[in-house]
Amino acid sequence: MDSIECNYGQNYIAEFNTIVYEVFYKIATDLIAEHQDLFEDNSDEFEIFTNYMDSHLRFESDIVQQQFESRK
Repeated sequence: MDSIECNYGQNYIAEFNTIVYEVFYKIATDLIAEHQDLFEDNSDEFEIFTNYMDSHLRFESDIVQQQFESRK
């Protein structure tokens, strides 16, 4: 919620998709920080798709995606 407030302002009422996006973004950046050896740089090497029925986080690298999926 701190990230949403910082990015959208204090009076922003977050929609569900915004919250899901921020959670996936946090998960992705945490994984990147934990496994920097798998990343060439901190560029956006992942895709986040959010919608009420189907949301997902997908890393471009198959190796990184496997590491992410093994954490579930």
